[in-house]
Amino acid sequence: MKKIFIIMITVFLNMAFLSCTPQNSLSEEAAPQACCDDDTHIPPPPPPPPPPGDGNG
Repeated sequence: MKKIFIIMITVFLNMAFLSCTPQNSLSEEAAPQACCDDDTHIPPPPPPPPPPGDGNG
């Protein structure tokens, strides 16, 4: 019975100290990303290559 109690306390303490909290997730700074309102122009992708011939000629 004492071993089970010690295991439960250990698991609870690990969960308490190692769990993620919303405050920790929100406090991390994220790098700004480009958005639709930016003045940078992104060209469209090139067209796909033409399909190969049938090999008869």
